[in-house]
Amino acid sequence: MRIGLIGAGAIVQSAYLPALRRISNLVLTSIVDTDLELTANLEKKYQLHYIGPDIDQCLNYVDVVLVATPTFLHAPIAIHCMELGKHVLCEKPLSCDFKDAAQMVNCARSNNVKLGVAHVRRLYPSSQAIRKIIKDRQLGRVISFDCQEGHVFTWPTGSGFFFDREKAGGGVFMDIGVHLLDLLMWWFDSKPTLLRYEDDNLGGVEAFSKVTLTFENKIEGSVQISRLSQLRNNYRIQCEKGLIEYNPVNLERFYIYADDSFLQGRPRMYEATRRKSSFIDAVEAMLRNFSAAVFDDTEPMVTGEEATRVIGFIQECYENRQQIRMPWL
Repeated sequence: MRIGLIGAGAIVQSAYLPALRRISNLVLTSIVDTDLELTANLEKKYQLHYIGPDIDQCLNYVDVVLVATPTFLHAPIAIHCMELGKHVLCEKPLSCDFKDAAQMVNCARSNNVKLGVAHVRRLYPSSQAIRKIIKDRQLGRVISFDCQEGHVFTWPTGSGFFFDREKAGGGVFMDIGVHLLDLLMWWFDSKPTLLRYEDDNLGGVEAFSKVTLTFENKIEGSVQISRLSQLRNNYRIQCEKGLIEYNPVNLERFYIYADDSFLQGRPRMYEATRRKSSFIDAVEAMLRNFSAAVFDDTEPMVTGEEATRVIGFIQECYENRQQIRMPWL
């Protein structure tokens, strides 16, 4: 199966290109980017059917496209490709806007093509093991959760679109919150209800967000996300018979505190896999999953409908935003 990359920024160069080298049944045939200096450098490294700025030229040589452009371009590019019969794996977030995301889903359905979304953390062995523990109620019913994820922003963005609300759709909540919310919805198999959302947006994009939410199965908790400071960087999920502590960058393991052992600091390490895993491994697994969905006519790991629900909740948060208290102003 032939794949083309639309967008050749940091995530493509650091993860997708290395992952594609490992997959024999996905043949890279074209790369599209409007940065002509970048495409000229790529032409020196890759002998492909097409490398350049023209999407329609690329589509002559592909069955599947990966859309990895700035977020505001996801919907128009993906819809154009799907209308021409191409399957689309779209980088997260699916879109800046719920209506655009829903239109992408409808376009995939009406053109009988697959639309997958790169919520890659679902492919981590650790997050998959947590889903099984929760689903099988190995620690009883989930009671509550407390998730924190934050560090000083260092991603080597090529376009800088992360800091433009019109192009990114939002700030840290749209960027990292997509991953976090998707995992919670997937783990709990439930839709969230917003209780309170606060951020520090003063007219641009937010760098710190805090949300309190509850799920249909009466699981209530809080989420804090930051681009400005180092937070605790773990998700704590309290169950009837113990507590799960998950680090969102650890692909292999997490910790379980049985009963009251959390207060005594006696965790049990849970190894989801004994094999050392990397982010590129997860991207490879996601690409293999999506190609299998196309070959076998099955659903990809993350569907457009699931990603649209996440966008809808984030948009609801923004619409009901309250200013976080900033006493230093």
